[in-house]
Amino acid sequence: MIYCADVLYDEMVDEITTVHEDVYVAPYNLRVPPTIPTVWFEEVTNTTYTMSSDSGDDENHIRVGYEFNIFTMGDNKKADAIAIAKTIDSAMKSRGFRRGYSGVISFLEDETLYRYVVRYSGIIDKDLKVRRG
Repeated sequence: MIYCADVLYDEMVDEITTVHEDVYVAPYNLRVPPTIPTVWFEEVTNTTYTMSSDSGDDENHIRVGYEFNIFTMGDNKKADAIAIAKTIDSAMKSRGFRRGYSGVISFLEDETLYRYVVRYSGIIDKDLKVRRG
């Protein structure tokens, strides 16, 4: 099984916190963010890309999906979330991923928080290189 979420998470923590020093980046969904602003990073899909399987049914590529939940609050919550999303978008696109969704989703656990979600997909090879978005 090809797995690269941990590598991507570490890279994204560096990218996000270099631009937004006060952002906490978590490698999974927490029931309630421990601090604001927070970004939850999660691999939501990891399936074999069957078009590249060989006769031995070896996995040569995977189709992956990643989701980032951005939580902000306060008078500038929308602008702050969009600024973080732009940083994430630039970093993911530079790696070859394609954005499939971005938008506001209610966070019922705490409606004072603004939640902005972005999702990306890509096809990754055994060397952990993104081959297409």
